[in-house]
Amino acid sequence: MHIKKGLNVAIVGSMITFATFSASPINHASAEENITAESKTQLSALEISEFELDQSFSKDVTTYTATVSNDINSMSLLLDTDIDGTLLSVNGEEVTSKEQLIYSLNTGENIFTITLTNGSEVTTYTLTIFRALNENSSLSNLTISSGNLNFTPPITSYSVDVENSISSVTIKPETSVDTSTVQVAGSSVNPQKGHTIELPVGKTTVSFVITAENGNESTYTVTITRAAKVNNSTNTNTADNTKTDTNQSSTTTKEQSTITNLVSNSQSGSGSVRTSSTVQEASTSSTGAQAETSTTANLSALAVSSGTWNKTFDSDTYTYHIAVGTDVTSVTITATTDESDAEVEIEGSTGTTVALPDQARTAISISVTNGDDHKTYVLVFDKEIEEVETTEISNTDETTEAAVSNTTNSTAAQSNMSENQRGQTKQTIQTSDQTSESSGSFWNWIKSLFNL
Repeated sequence: MHIKKGLNVAIVGSMITFATFSASPINHASAEENITAESKTQLSALEISEFELDQSFSKDVTTYTATVSNDINSMSLLLDTDIDGTLLSVNGEEVTSKEQLIYSLNTGENIFTITLTNGSEVTTYTLTIFRALNENSSLSNLTISSGNLNFTPPITSYSVDVENSISSVTIKPETSVDTSTVQVAGSSVNPQKGHTIELPVGKTTVSFVITAENGNESTYTVTITRAAKVNNSTNTNTADNTKTDTNQSSTTTKEQSTITNLVSNSQSGSGSVRTSSTVQEASTSSTGAQAETSTTANLSALAVSSGTWNKTFDSDTYTYHIAVGTDVTSVTITATTDESDAEVEIEGSTGTTVALPDQARTAISISVTNGDDHKTYVLVFDKEIEEVETTEISNTDETTEAAVSNTTNSTAAQSNMSENQRGQTKQTIQTSDQTSESSGSFWNWIKSLFNL
């Protein structure tokens, strides 16, 4: 029994000794594998030529950022890893280690994902580049389909004159950079197609608003003046080309006569009466343009939705004739004041649409008021309608007209009468004169006709 117990103790002790001796080499091998695996998928270099990163490169740091100005539109990137067999890719595209890589930069945020793969081990680095938005809101060119426009980049306001035959123009604004946008009255404009404008007679102003990518804005203004249609039958045409006091006075007289007649016809005609504003306009016109230069109640532009003007609009000219078709029953009038606080009334109302009755002429007044200053412009709309004038003739007038006609036809015969015949005629006339007092004045006229 003691021998058996001794053998059991000896066997157990040997097993413990063997287990203690074998543990140390196994743990050492496992540690070496972990160290080797940790270094397989790390970058040893990340370099950019055009700018610096916001933080220095370290293989243990996997996220990097940088902010650059708008004029930097690309970058050269170099990546390196010391472990052979490690695969490199940027945004999913495989690249070569230690090779310069060129990448374009859009405005705003640019993200580059760099992936290293070695067997089953994968490490990802993230590079984010912020490129500033473009601030250029200028034009590189501005062209017009008709007329002469000499574009100079620093100048933002232009004036163009066109003939009366030009009823519309197309203006093309070309931006200095592609990221800028163009708008007219809130609507986008394609710089390649341009913006088309309908031109009434007179001045038309269009403003192009250029907006840069960062929100900066610039405004370019083009004012187009369309000449009036030449019409020899219109008395006021010659006044448009003359600046002398004599011609101004002559034009005023003609305009005043036209307006006065128009008001008189309106009062006795169809009931479309324009008296107070029209007479006031004629009085104002007679003072000449120079008397109005100091007023603040001026219009800078005046346009109508339909019709052909007899002359170009000018703030110091107050009367205009506009030819419209017989089918035009109403027009919309657009009046633009020189001063922003000036008020405009069309026929005593703030409405802009007025009716045109079926008559040859209709006068519309546009009154401008700014404080104590007041000015009235008059638009006379002409339609090709013949006005029939009716003359009332009394029975007495008809009788007299017939008698005069008969007497005139017999004048030659009467002139050949002998002295005796004339005496008899005189006696007959005297007898008739005594018969009717109402016809006496008529026969006295007959006697004077024949020198009796």
